[in-house]
Amino acid sequence: MSNVLLSTIYDDNSVIFTIKKFDIDKVVLLIDRDPDEKQLKSIKSVREVFDSLVEIKEEKADVYNIVDTTKKVVDIIDSILETDIIIVNITAGRKPQSLGVIFAAYQRVNRINKIVYITEEKKDVVTLPMLSFDLTATQLEILRNLERIDSVGKLEKKLDIQKAMIYRNLKDLQHRGFIEKSDGLKLTDAGKIAIL
Repeated sequence: MSNVLLSTIYDDNSVIFTIKKFDIDKVVLLIDRDPDEKQLKSIKSVREVFDSLVEIKEEKADVYNIVDTTKKVVDIIDSILETDIIIVNITAGRKPQSLGVIFAAYQRVNRINKIVYITEEKKDVVTLPMLSFDLTATQLEILRNLERIDSVGKLEKKLDIQKAMIYRNLKDLQHRGFIEKSDGLKLTDAGKIAIL
């Protein structure tokens, strides 16, 4: 069993602090597809301090594409051993990237031990709530089929669910921001994340 840190990085301070604070054995750093000089310097600094003590891996993701980042992080979480303890640090990095990491943690909430943010001033650990998308099996099936099937009648046939139940679920999914109506029903980014 290992303590695994999954972290955004732009400056090295919060990452170094989190590795020490949570006695981390393995680190996965989520970096920009095209890291700038500051991010590269921060990665180098983390490696200089911990390379011989901690396994460090880098994964690239699009810093401004929340769905892409979420998918990448979900895949990373799925690749980590079930027996490992996963701590997520969203302190450093661009906000869309941090949001993608949070959404991935929510999507795999049963695998995550903690989601943390480290304050810059005092290095206090702020533990974020462990939320989930809380969708029913029926709602997930509707979302998974919505991209290919654009009408309620077709959904009714494909899923073998009564039309009234489909309408009730569609209304709830739209209210919660998973789908939108514009030239038919379409998944929002939240809907795309929910089915990962």
